[in-house]
Amino acid sequence: MIIPSVTDLQAFVARSNTAIERSSFSSSTSDSCNNINDCRTLLQIVWSCISVLIACTWVSVHPNVPGPDESSWKLLRRKIGLMIIALIAPEMLVLWAAKQWFAARMLSKWYQGWTRTHAFFAIMGGFALYEGKKAPSVLRDFPSRLDITTSSYNAASEAEIKDRSHNDGFSKLIAIMQTGWFVVQLFARWVEGLPVTELEVMTLAFAAMNVLIYFFWWDKPQGVGCQIRIVRKTMADEDNIDQPGASAKQKEGWIATAWSWLRNILGNALEMVRGFFNQSSKVMLRNVLSIPSIFKTFMLDFVQMIADVILEDRHNDVDKAEMVLSFERTVELERANAQDKFIAYGAAVMFGIIHCVAWTSKFPTSTEEVLWKVSSLIVTCAPMYLAFHNIIVKTEVSENLPSWLGACLIWAYVGTVSFYILARLSLIVQPFMALRHLPHGVIETVQWTNFIPHI
Repeated sequence: MIIPSVTDLQAFVARSNTAIERSSFSSSTSDSCNNINDCRTLLQIVWSCISVLIACTWVSVHPNVPGPDESSWKLLRRKIGLMIIALIAPEMLVLWAAKQWFAARMLSKWYQGWTRTHAFFAIMGGFALYEGKKAPSVLRDFPSRLDITTSSYNAASEAEIKDRSHNDGFSKLIAIMQTGWFVVQLFARWVEGLPVTELEVMTLAFAAMNVLIYFFWWDKPQGVGCQIRIVRKTMADEDNIDQPGASAKQKEGWIATAWSWLRNILGNALEMVRGFFNQSSKVMLRNVLSIPSIFKTFMLDFVQMIADVILEDRHNDVDKAEMVLSFERTVELERANAQDKFIAYGAAVMFGIIHCVAWTSKFPTSTEEVLWKVSSLIVTCAPMYLAFHNIIVKTEVSENLPSWLGACLIWAYVGTVSFYILARLSLIVQPFMALRHLPHGVIETVQWTNFIPHI
């Protein structure tokens, strides 16, 4: 029998203390959580965040009216695709909702008897125009001289339009209450000094974006399965009508779609490079300053391609409602309106600021802590620069800038957008990676009795 020496016992105690310190980041145990009723598990944390994200995103997404021949599976696939885009780029959905809100507000003022619900329904392709027994066409643009009031548009009442919606204010209210309860719990944890996970902070940021979408789309019908048949009594400009089959093409697979997109982009880039150096310096500077718009179009086309791959509905008949980037269809309603863009910029800044709240959190490693701080700072500041750059390009200041300064602005713009995308991806991946080591006390639940005043 070997009796351990005092030195061996001291070494054993030291190793035990080290193990206890290392386990302080573990999510399985906690010294201050002796009662299981006062604890929450890792699964509960993840489920509360995922349920808020899915429920709020599902309610906030308002797809346009589908075509008459689309199946229920295609409708579900479209909405799921929009949900994915809402999770990846929520500011794009805020921009879409804001554009439609401003357009609906203007349409409701243009046409007597129209409410904002009528305007939203028209924008989303809800009115199918018939001429006798011809296949329906969809009113796409809304010129102010089109005498809609003399047609049978007003035959569709607001109650009839809302009756076609598969969602109402009550379901949105339930989603808002669920989000509100999640926010209350987070604030209660901060008040009690309890730590929160990065996943909860990310969920809070997405919830804030969804509140903006709720606001802009509150009056927009949701889940409308079919259009309202309208017999057109006035002759409108044919350019304002989407005739079915006018641009229909054979449906392509996702590989052909991606290759076609890349070929068009490369072809356009080659043409720009060829003509770029055969210009005067002043014209060259003006064209250089227009690159951000080209880059913006490139990014929108890229998002459109992703949506086409997910939804597989590109090159379908044009009588089907536009998807994802269909907010572009309302651009003619307010040519000089820049409010929607700056609302999207502001939403993106708010999104980044909420992520900055987690700066004081404990991260598994110092590298992840630095990466989170840098990424959240980029996501916060990048929209500010993009808004400033947009103002510079839209004014006459860009005409008087030196060539070198214009080039610096361009490279700064491209770099900002690139780093913004990388930072956003980082903020999506990091919260899930951080779940492997949770900070001490994160599994403790809020003691609500502490908020009750005692006499």
